[in-house]
Amino acid sequence: QELPRQGSGGPLGARAPAGCDCLPLRKLVALQGRQPNADEMLNFLACCRRETRLSTANVVELTPRPVRMHGTVSPPLDTDDECGGGTITTFAVNAPGIALEEAPRERTGEASTPVAVFTWLLSLAYVFIALAVALSVYSGGVSGGELGQRALGITKQVAGSGGVRGWATQEAAQAATFLKSEIGGLELEFPGRVETMHQHIPISRANILGPFGALECMNITIEPCVKDWGKRDGAFDGTTCATSCPYDRSTPDGPRCCGDKVESDTRFLLPAFWSDVLYARAEQDLPQDGDGEVFFSNVVFRVKGSGGFSDGSAILVSAHYDSVDASSIPFRPGQDPNLPTDHGPGVGDDLAGVAVLLEVARKLAASDSLPRDVIFAFVSGEEAGAMGSTLFRQFHPWRNRPAVAVNLEGKGKANSKEWLVRSNSGYAASAWARFAPRPAGFSFSEWVFANLNVGFTDLDVYRRLGYHGIDLAYVHDSYVYHTPDDSVDMVSQEGLQHEGANILAFIQGVAQDVGFPSPLQPAEDPVVGIWNNEVGSDPGMSSNMFYVGMFDSWMWTFSVPAAQLLFGATAVAAPTASVALLWYLWANAPPPGASLSRVICGGLADLVVGLCGLLISALAGTVCEWAVVRQRDLRTWYDWQLLRLALLGVSGALPALSLELLRRGVSSGVSLWADFLRSGDQPTDHSAILGYVSSVSVLLFASALGLPHLGFALFWFALFSPLGLALEVLIKVFVMPMVSGQLRSEAQLELLPIAEKSPIVVEPLQELFVVTGILTLRDLVGLFVPLLMTLPQVFNLIMVFSYIIDGLDMQVGNGALCGVAGALLFLPFFPAARRLPREFLGAVVLLTGLLWVTLMVACFSVPTNTDLYCYFNMHC
Repeated sequence: QELPRQGSGGPLGARAPAGCDCLPLRKLVALQGRQPNADEMLNFLACCRRETRLSTANVVELTPRPVRMHGTVSPPLDTDDECGGGTITTFAVNAPGIALEEAPRERTGEASTPVAVFTWLLSLAYVFIALAVALSVYSGGVSGGELGQRALGITKQVAGSGGVRGWATQEAAQAATFLKSEIGGLELEFPGRVETMHQHIPISRANILGPFGALECMNITIEPCVKDWGKRDGAFDGTTCATSCPYDRSTPDGPRCCGDKVESDTRFLLPAFWSDVLYARAEQDLPQDGDGEVFFSNVVFRVKGSGGFSDGSAILVSAHYDSVDASSIPFRPGQDPNLPTDHGPGVGDDLAGVAVLLEVARKLAASDSLPRDVIFAFVSGEEAGAMGSTLFRQFHPWRNRPAVAVNLEGKGKANSKEWLVRSNSGYAASAWARFAPRPAGFSFSEWVFANLNVGFTDLDVYRRLGYHGIDLAYVHDSYVYHTPDDSVDMVSQEGLQHEGANILAFIQGVAQDVGFPSPLQPAEDPVVGIWNNEVGSDPGMSSNMFYVGMFDSWMWTFSVPAAQLLFGATAVAAPTASVALLWYLWANAPPPGASLSRVICGGLADLVVGLCGLLISALAGTVCEWAVVRQRDLRTWYDWQLLRLALLGVSGALPALSLELLRRGVSSGVSLWADFLRSGDQPTDHSAILGYVSSVSVLLFASALGLPHLGFALFWFALFSPLGLALEVLIKVFVMPMVSGQLRSEAQLELLPIAEKSPIVVEPLQELFVVTGILTLRDLVGLFVPLLMTLPQVFNLIMVFSYIIDGLDMQVGNGALCGVAGALLFLPFFPAARRLPREFLGAVVLLTGLLWVTLMVACFSVPTNTDLYCYFNMHC
């Protein structure tokens, strides 16, 4: 008897669901107590196209696997026409007359082609939204204000037409005179609140060289003496220096060699560790006696607090007002030889910082007294070897008062956000995160400064006094650094306001902090107490903190060991949780035609493909940097930076995307390796999800062990991807049955409904919306949220460090960096790419290739602004 396609009847006594057209041969059931014969099964399966629900009581064992059914049955059944191409899933059925064998897998995604294309485009939209946020965070987030407006006026007034020029010059002396006048105005405006203690030295060969000009010292080699000075508990060798000088930090003038100062000698006698710098430069920089007096001045004052002024009680804020000298300024190729290029105006580096601090001092003096004094030091000679800060450290009577120091620097345009680039103290770094209202920065910069020889600042000198210090710097568009382009045209009221507001809030917060620290000891920072000036050989600073600015609104910070623990635990938990969620999904609502074991195997295959893709992408970006970017004048990218980064990023994403297409072309059955690669071709995209999560987790774990600062770029993906998968499981296992009025899992398919229960009928259009909604929500949590948390910060990092990499002459550093970034950006697209039919995936690869060609042609075509100076004279 043939069970009618609609209506009731049949040997199994079951009613066919109303409106049920045809059931694809995907589910067979074994009834409790007996097995149906072949005719009964085939007749029932032919009756209905749509899947309905079955009570758990009617299911004996569920062991799904794709099969092809063949044999002699009556009545004949056209499986290809009505039953989904003969692909079914058996649930432990052993029916006579039916032979089962493995069926070919013709689909690689649970979703239909329209759903796959739609969700792919939606994923792409997520990336563009995150990129738009990244651009907004990078270029925006700053606004003007009174402090910034006044600081801009001071900057323009000091810079004048040419800006500060050098340090041992009349221009530098005039700048010091102006600053002293401004501070004198503060003393008059706020009587009793401001006290000055400037350092003032006439500069000449006789004054600076002091006893090194004496006959008995002419044949003395200074360098060994200087380098031995770092011995904290030792004495100098009398054969090296004219006078043996034991280390004594309490000596007001500090230890020195080659003669003692006598009362009749009015010349300023410098210690050897400073004089060695000047000795080598005397022939070029120092004026002859009688050439006119030039002064070397540190402009120092304090805004008094209410809590006393003892050692270790104050806060120091410092900036240098000198600018880079002639030896560091390259000429532009073909420029007018009469154009003055002997000095950089030094507006971003570091006149803007001086102007900001003047206005911060005004704000503090005009407000209620803080519990602690704040010392302001505007030093000179930083560009010539941190000489002003060394003078402060060696001789200033207030040198032991501070316990916390903020040093302002510039390595770019002073028209945007300043970054926290490094710190030697966990307290100082965390305090910046707590008190600055709009902090920016990334602790990876500490590693860069410590390992890539980026340079030194005055903070390298201050740290030897035990200060808890932070280095703040303008870092955007660093190609103006140490060039005449670092001018007043490159400074903005908004950038000065951003820095000033942050510093003011930081000073107020630290001054009132009950956890205000004592100065660091040698056990906490190994350079504390060392008197030599060999800062270039010091171990790099480390706050032992992980920190990263988020959306220019707050800073995420905790200790490096805590970061390692968090990132390492997440790297282990993410794939573990994903496998557990997939097991639960298969146990309660198994996707039709998919095998969990093969999904897990496919995840391992995608892990291999993903990691290989990263290596290939890094190589592709490197080759593209060398073959395209480096063939142009480096100044091209000052105006076309986004074009360069887009080319390098697409160069990295294209190989990773192509690997998925190549993997699809591998024929299964050829070898074990081919079968392994194709094991992810299941009727779902869960193997791609597992491979993506596993790839990210492997990289995150490696980062936690070696360089935890970079773990931030991976952490959010490893955290949120399992959450997206959990959302899918929640919807399929719990929400859908509840919405349908049935508290049963998707595995309870009523193919043989009991008369008292109404089957759940899902219409094709309704099912389309359900699948689309599930995939959209899963990608929203597992893809968009981590992109939004990660991409703005990574984009900031690349934009800032790309020019620094140029300056370090790392020929292909940007290519490798952007290539890896492009491949990492593709990893979250594994599931969306897996859902696409092969022909659509091929079209995507082709379009990406055309985009790469277009970007490459553009990179060769865009003009170079030859009016700009060449940053560090690299490849111009």
